[in-house]
Amino acid sequence: MTPRLVTINGKNERWLVDFGVVEGKRRRRYYKTKGEAQTAFKTFEQERKAAGRKWAQIAPERRVEIVEILERAKRAGASLEDLWAHWQATKQARSGLTIGAVVEEFLTVKERSGISPQYLEQLQIALRQFCLDRTDVDLAELTPRVVENYLAGLKLKPSTQQTALNRLSSFFSFCVRRDYIDRNPCTRVERVRVPQKDPEILTVENCQQLVTAAQRNDKGALTYLGLALFCGIRPDEVLRIDRAEINLERGLVFLSAEKSKVRNRRIVELTDPAKRCIEAGEDLPKVNFRRRLERIRKEAGIKHWPHDALRKTAASHFYNLYGIDKAVEQLGHSASVLLRVYRELVSKEDTERWLAIGFD
Repeated sequence: MTPRLVTINGKNERWLVDFGVVEGKRRRRYYKTKGEAQTAFKTFEQERKAAGRKWAQIAPERRVEIVEILERAKRAGASLEDLWAHWQATKQARSGLTIGAVVEEFLTVKERSGISPQYLEQLQIALRQFCLDRTDVDLAELTPRVVENYLAGLKLKPSTQQTALNRLSSFFSFCVRRDYIDRNPCTRVERVRVPQKDPEILTVENCQQLVTAAQRNDKGALTYLGLALFCGIRPDEVLRIDRAEINLERGLVFLSAEKSKVRNRRIVELTDPAKRCIEAGEDLPKVNFRRRLERIRKEAGIKHWPHDALRKTAASHFYNLYGIDKAVEQLGHSASVLLRVYRELVSKEDTERWLAIGFD
């Protein structure tokens, strides 16, 4: 069934996708946007067809055997996962490879693949921490329970725990691709629910205060604000930009693939306040950057500084300024993120005031 618009409780409109009967139960899901609903339905159809193709490739007598075994297990209160776990425990399967050796192989391959130094460092920290006391453990012994117990022992907040699980999953997916293990244990670990919160951004008044403080105390930071606060360029990307890559006459910033976080070349359009900041600014603060930005923040009198405040502030105004397609192009991330997080976060009047920010 294709997605259709329905009203819930007489007021909230949602897009309904009816997936039909799945494992004996009717499965329905609601989505905020038509695009999200269509994507979910398309993914379900692709997975269903893929499963059908795999099932068709199994010999008829094997299908009967599989169904009979599953029915017998169901009557005994055992799941397919239980059967597999029991087989692993009784057979004591071993890969012959230790986790310590394969982690080092994985990190070497990733470094050669051209991932960013920042991401490589994050992988190194996460995996070497996981290897502590496990260096000589066989890969086949790393079950979902081992991963779950490890994550629980870290006592991290949900979002950080989810990030740690993603890092481990990347490693185990590599092991599957190399045929070192049959399955990625992280795919069977219960995902932590991370509550979605409205992003905290700077007010228009905060933005003006920052610009004024930078103009008076640090012209290099003024250029930084032009690119980060008014163009939405990521902090690490800003610090890699050379002045020659900023074309004020054409109103563009050319961000090469090598300097982009996502390794894609991007051309960013300068907003009016960005042009004013860059014209009045000096070379970007390549040294003591965080200390200089902190000094500007204190000079501006801003006590609370939200995470990734400059880029998120720009993104919230870009939705009003450009619309979804161009905003996505400017920011270099997915449309789903922009729609879910930044839509209608600020008013059009606020965006007009934000665009008028300048100097006394």
